[in-house]
Amino acid sequence: MHILVLPSWYSTKSNDLSGSFFREQALALSGLGHKVGIIYPYVRGLDKLFDGSRGVSLENDFGVATYRYNAVSWIPYTPVAREFFLRKAGITLFKKYINKYGKPDIIHAHSLLHAGVVAEKIYNKFNIPYIVTEHRSVYKTLGVRPGLKKTLIKSAKHSFANFAVSEAYRDFLNSYFDNAVSWKYLPNMISPIFEIEQNLRSKNNQDFVFAHVSNLTQNKQTQNVIKAFAEEFDENENVKVFIGGEGAELKNLKRIAKSLNVQNRVTFLGKLKRSDVVALFSRVHASMVTSEFETFSMVTVEALASGIPVISSRCGGPESIIQTQDGIFYDTNDLEQLKYAMRFMYQNYNMFDAKKIRRSAVRRFGSKVITKKLTDIYQQVLTDNNR
Repeated sequence: MHILVLPSWYSTKSNDLSGSFFREQALALSGLGHKVGIIYPYVRGLDKLFDGSRGVSLENDFGVATYRYNAVSWIPYTPVAREFFLRKAGITLFKKYINKYGKPDIIHAHSLLHAGVVAEKIYNKFNIPYIVTEHRSVYKTLGVRPGLKKTLIKSAKHSFANFAVSEAYRDFLNSYFDNAVSWKYLPNMISPIFEIEQNLRSKNNQDFVFAHVSNLTQNKQTQNVIKAFAEEFDENENVKVFIGGEGAELKNLKRIAKSLNVQNRVTFLGKLKRSDVVALFSRVHASMVTSEFETFSMVTVEALASGIPVISSRCGGPESIIQTQDGIFYDTNDLEQLKYAMRFMYQNYNMFDAKKIRRSAVRRFGSKVITKKLTDIYQQVLTDNNR
């Protein structure tokens, strides 16, 4: 089967991790013997004129042909202008792709905004069926203007199947788009690097370490990790917190840790690569998710695949991931519940079986499982389209 992937965000530089899970999924599909390509149109405003290269580039990424079109908008960079340029750039890339590799059987767009809209444009011109997996949280957190919402509904209607990455987000999207289209649940897959057998729970028994990994934005509510830790373990020097990631809240979080006098027991690790997260989860005892909202929560799946339990707020995505054996939920922004969850995890850690946690995560979110589901979906779409 010939599959073309359209991500709504993707790497533009060698050290850029954007859309890494789209890439990993494409490589996993390629590993099954499918012919897989990626096209990524990217348009930036004049304020970023000198931020990176321009024009079309082609990369052979371990057998996955990857076209990028880095363009600059020479007119005022409004949302409408962005949509226009992305559609135009998407068609340009698609034509280049099919001239070299032939027409794909199916297109998989990751997020309606804007890959789904580009996929619809291609479908209208070339009659290539497409499906959409929605990852963006913008509909929940900010919403979109009415005109754009109509455009997105149209793209979703023309899609042959629409998926959300969690059950909670599936329900929200059905409501948000006025039940004009049906959304189903299909989770993201674990990065293959987390499927490698590890020596589970080879921890430092002298210290108990909680980990929090995120992009440190306001939505992540990382300050609650520090506050709950400082209050619950103020006299226990053997309990520590590692915080991985960068973001707008980093400076404020360091200030909070210092003001609560826990700066020596809260370690900020900075930006982490996937391999760094693997190493981190081999050292810590539990992972923490404190977000106000998550469409999925990749870090939750990665933690479970590493055999460590997770404390999570009830923020959407993790509720489709964490089972009773895997960790503890608390109500979002409820500091008392979070303190209790941390205390319970610390005092009853042996209740959580690392092997069972890992085995369950790989069985539900492993690359073989998810790519098999995707292949079945693609085949059904092609069957329906040929009737």
